Amino acid sequence: MDKLYKTYGPIVKLPGIFGAQTYVMLFDTESIGNILRNENYLPKRPGFISLEHYRKVYKKKKGEIIPEITGLGSDHGEAWKKLRSIVNPILMQPKTIKLYAATTDEVACEVVERIKSARDDNGLLKNDLGHEMALWSMETIALVTLGGRLNCFDPNLPADSPVKKLIYYAHEAFASVDKLDLRPNLWKLYPTKLYKKTMRVLQELEDVNKYFIQEAINRLKTETKSDKEKGMLEKLLEIDEHIAHIMASDLLFAGADTTSHSVILILYLLAKNPEKQRKLREEIMSGSEKRPYLKACLKEAMRVMPVASANTRETSKEYNILGYHIPKHKNFIFAHEYTSMMECHYPRPKEYIPERWLADKDDPLYYGNAHPFAYSPFGFGARSCIGRRLAELMIETLVVRIIQNFHIQWYVTSVTNVISDATESIQPLKSWDEIPGPSKLPIISTLHHFLPMGSFYKIGGYEFFDKLYKTYGPITRLPGFFGSPDVVILYDAESIAHILRSENLMPKRPGFQSLEHYRKEYKKKHGKVTHEMSGLATDHDENWKTLRSAVSPILLQPKTVKLYSNILDDVANDMIKRMRSIRDENNMLKSDLATEMNLWALESIGLVALGHRLNCFDPNLPADSPVRQLIQIVHDFFAVSDKLDFKPSFWRIFPTRSYKKAMKLYEDQENLSKYFIEIGTEALKNKKMDKESKNEKGILEKLLEINEHYAHLMASDLLFAGVDTTANTVIPTLYLLAKNPEKQNKLREEILSGSEKRPYLKACIKEAIRIMPVAVANFRQTSKEYNILGYHIPKHSMMTFAHQYLSMMECHYPRPNEYIPERWIADKEDPLYHGNAHPFAYMPFGFGSRSCIGRRIAELEIETLVTRVVENFQIDWFGEPLKQYQSSLNYVKGPFNFTFKDL
Repeated sequence: MDKLYKTYGPIVKLPGIFGAQTYVMLFDTESIGNILRNENYLPKRPGFISLEHYRKVYKKKKGEIIPEITGLGSDHGEAWKKLRSIVNPILMQPKTIKLYAATTDEVACEVVERIKSARDDNGLLKNDLGHEMALWSMETIALVTLGGRLNCFDPNLPADSPVKKLIYYAHEAFASVDKLDLRPNLWKLYPTKLYKKTMRVLQELEDVNKYFIQEAINRLKTETKSDKEKGMLEKLLEIDEHIAHIMASDLLFAGADTTSHSVILILYLLAKNPEKQRKLREEIMSGSEKRPYLKACLKEAMRVMPVASANTRETSKEYNILGYHIPKHKNFIFAHEYTSMMECHYPRPKEYIPERWLADKDDPLYYGNAHPFAYSPFGFGARSCIGRRLAELMIETLVVRIIQNFHIQWYVTSVTNVISDATESIQPLKSWDEIPGPSKLPIISTLHHFLPMGSFYKIGGYEFFDKLYKTYGPITRLPGFFGSPDVVILYDAESIAHILRSENLMPKRPGFQSLEHYRKEYKKKHGKVTHEMSGLATDHDENWKTLRSAVSPILLQPKTVKLYSNILDDVANDMIKRMRSIRDENNMLKSDLATEMNLWALESIGLVALGHRLNCFDPNLPADSPVRQLIQIVHDFFAVSDKLDFKPSFWRIFPTRSYKKAMKLYEDQENLSKYFIEIGTEALKNKKMDKESKNEKGILEKLLEINEHYAHLMASDLLFAGVDTTANTVIPTLYLLAKNPEKQNKLREEILSGSEKRPYLKACIKEAIRIMPVAVANFRQTSKEYNILGYHIPKHSMMTFAHQYLSMMECHYPRPNEYIPERWIADKEDPLYHGNAHPFAYMPFGFGSRSCIGRRIAELEIETLVTRVVENFQIDWFGEPLKQYQSSLNYVKGPFNFTFKDL
C-alpha cells in the first residue's frame, strides 16, 4: 500500500488479470466517506469471491440444492438484508452481548491457569502462543454460539479430533481464500491446483461445522431448561433453523483467527510499552466497572496493527472521486490500514499511544482531529462486522485477565503483521542472496559502484548510509571483494536489538582486521614476539574474555573512574590557559583547534593511563617530538585502517602500498607506546621511593599489580584509541553550543550554580554525540542463525548496525536535525522525550560486554573540559557550518571558525 500511495497518489487503479475484476484503491478519507455514506441501504461488499463461488456455484455443480440465503459473507441484496435483519438484534445489541460476559470470563480464567502451568523457568510459554490463542478463541466462540464447551483445552486431544480439525480448516480457509481472491490466479479460467484445494478445505470446514452444530442441537433437545443465557444457536433456532445453521457456521469460521491474532498483537504492544501496561493494570486493579483505558489500549492496537487491512465496496451508482469519473458497479478498496497510520490523521502514528483515544479536544493527539473515515477496523454502516460486539467482549475479557495475572515482556525481534484478507499468515524466509543490495560483477564484485561514474563514487559517511537506506531499505547486503566478506547493514532498531541481545557471552566484534593481522600474523612472519593476548580490539572468545574481565573493574566502575576527576581538571585548566595564550585580537585561536584538542586528549589519557604528565602543552615542543609523532600516527592509523578494512583493497591477496604503509604505522605506534610506557614505568619506580605521593594510581600501575602483559596492552591501546575519539567529540559539542547560544547560556547557568549534579551538561554532550557522533556504526559477527526482516542470516555473518543513521531518524527522535539537549531530560509526556525512541537507536559506545572499555574515562574527560571552556568563554561560530568526514571514525574538518571571548 505504501509503495502504491507514494508512486501513484491517493487513488490507484489495479487492473484485474486472468478474469479477476479491476479494483480502485482509495487513500483519500473524504472520498472514502463520500462513497460509504452514499451507498444505498443494501451496500455490496466484495471480498469473499471464492467463498461465494463455493456456496453458489461449486456446490450446485455437485448436485446440492442452493438455498436463497447462503451467509452474510456471500450474500447481497435482499437475501443479505433478510439475514442481517434477523441476526442484528442477537449479535449487535450491546446489552444482549453483555449477557455472555460471565461465559467468556470463565474461558479466560482457564487460559490464565493454562499459561501458568505451561511456562518454563524463564517465564516463557513452552507451547506456541498462536496455537494457544486459537484454542481460547474457538472455545469461547463455541460456548457463546453453540451454548456448550468444545473442550479445546483437553491435553489429550488427538491430532485428528474434530476440534483440531475445526481450528486447522478455519485457518486454512482464510489462507486459501486470500490467495484465490486477492492474488493473481487462473482459477476463473480453469480449476487450478489452488482452486481445488480451496474447494476441498471449504467443504471440510462446512462438514466439521455441521458436526458441532448437530451435536449442539442434540444436546439442546435433551437438556432441561436452566437459567443460564441461551447460546446464539438456540436463539436463532427459535426464529429460523436454516439461518441458525448459517450463522453458527460463519461465527465458528470467521471468529477464531481474527480474535486470536488481535489478542497477540495487543499483548505485544503492551509488552513493548511497559508504562502503558502498568497504567492499564492500575485501572483494572482499581475495580472500576468502566475501563476507558482498556478500550483505548484495544483501539490503539487495532490502529497500529490491525487484523483487517482494508474495507471494500462495489458501487451502486456513479461518483466523481478526486476529479475522476467512477461508473456504476466498480470495486473499491479503502486502504484503512494505511490511512490509520497517516501523520495527518494521527500524530506520531507509529507510536502506541492509547491516550489519544481519551485526550481532551485541545490535545494535538486527540483522536477526533483525525478524519472520521481514517480508522474503520470493523467496517462501516449496515455492512460493518456482525461479530464486532462479541469480538470486543472476548478480547477485553482475556486481556483483563492476563494483565491482572502477569507482567508481560517481549525479548525478541518485532512482530511482523503479514496481512492476508483478515488474518496473519506466515511467509517463508528469503535467502541470504535475496537480501537487497548493490549489484556485483565477476572478479571485481561491487568495485564498479565506487569508481568514477559509479553510484557510490566519492560518497562516504552519513551520505553513503542514507543512499543505501533510500535505495534498498532497512536491510542491505554489500557483497565482499578481494577476499573480504559480505557485510549486511541494518537500519531496523528492533532487528539490531534482537541480534545484540541474542549473541553469546563472548560476542565477536569485527572491525580492525588489518590491526589484528599485524599483531597476530605480520609480526610472527617477521620474527617478532607475539602473545596469546593481543588486545581488546583484536582478540575474541576466551582471550578477549580473560582480558576484558581483568580490566573492566578498573576502567568501567564509575566510582573508580571518578577518582581521576581532579587530575583531569588540572589538564582542563591548563588547556584553558593555553587557549587564552594563543588567541589573536579577534579571540580566534592562532593554531589549529583539532591539533590543540589532540594535545589535550593525549595529555589527559596519558595522565590517566600512565600516571604522569606527558607535557603536551610545552610551547617549545618540537614537531618531531614523541608526543606530536604519536598524535600524527594515531590520526594516520585510523585513515589507513579505513582504507584496508572498509574500502576495496587487494591487501588480502598481495601486499599493496597501503598495506605496507599500515604495517609500518602499526609498528611505529607500538614502538612509541612502548617508549611512553617505559617512561611511565620509570616514573612508577620513582613514585614508590616518594612515599608522600598521594596521587591516584594510574591504570598502568593498577594493571601491573595484576599482570604486566595486560598492563602494557591496555596502556598502549588507551594511548592510541583515546586521542582522536575524545578530540572529535569535544569539537562538535563546542560547535553545537556555539550555534545554539540559548543552550550554551542554559548550560553556563547550570555550571555556575555550583551544583555537583549537572544533568544539562550530560544532555548537551549526549545530544552532540547523537547529531555528530565520532563512531559511524557498531558491528557483530553472528554466532548463530537469525531470521531478520524475513531474511535468513547464516552463522558467522558480518553485521553493521547503522547507529549514526538511526539516531537521526524522525521516527526515533522528532526534529532530528535540531540540537535539543532537553530531549534527554524531558518528562515522559513530552513528545521529544528520548525514551520514545527505540532503546537501540542510539548506541555511541556500543552494547553489552563489547561496549567501549574507555567510555567512563572519555565521558569524564569531555565533561571536565566542556565545563571549563563554557565557564571561561563565550563561544561563537561564524561562516560555513562545521563538516564531518568519515575515515574509520568521523572527523571534523576545518577551518574552525570559533571565537572564544573571556567572560
